[in-house]
Amino acid sequence: MIPSRWIVLLVSVCPLLCLSAEEPIFTNLDFSNGLDGWGAWSGTKAHRWVLDKEVGHGGKSSLRIEADSRKNNVMVLTTTTRMKPGQRYGFEMWGRFEKMSLRFRSDFRVIFRDADGKWITGIDLNPHFRKPEGDWFQTRYRMLVPDNAASTTVGIWVRETKGIVRVSGMSLSLIPAGQRSLDSMYLYDPFQVKLGPVPLQNFR
Repeated sequence: MIPSRWIVLLVSVCPLLCLSAEEPIFTNLDFSNGLDGWGAWSGTKAHRWVLDKEVGHGGKSSLRIEADSRKNNVMVLTTTTRMKPGQRYGFEMWGRFEKMSLRFRSDFRVIFRDADGKWITGIDLNPHFRKPEGDWFQTRYRMLVPDNAASTTVGIWVRETKGIVRVSGMSLSLIPAGQRSLDSMYLYDPFQVKLGPVPLQNFR
């Protein structure tokens, strides 16, 4: 028979254990488990994409996308149903370009779908922060989950280019409601204050 004091202790500790064991929003955003949970889409022939354990930022692995033709493309992506509608999130990642063509497109794209799997919107996110570090560069993005979104897909879309694109150390953070995510009047945070089309055009 378990003493009553141990029962009280277990009941009081259980919520902490449950919180600590809560699943992450994305199961393998930083490629620590290889390419588990990642897939790809292409409208043509897909570029080759592989996990590179030898070349990554800070000793981590990287996703390497090998673009061999400007006619081909690929979006390497992962999906979650754990991002909460109406919440703001921040993404951070390290990237690296190698032997790229003079003009190229490599976008960080997010796609939202409703509970029936119907497309709501797809957006190529623009970074609000970029900092070089040797051959790598750090970028940060912000996004707002639509109220009717049931799933969120994020991915690296490489198109209209030749060369090698690497992504490493990707992470996600929640931006608390009401918190300023940018402290410069020259950088517009579209998710902090919603502007109509006219004020937004005047700002631009």
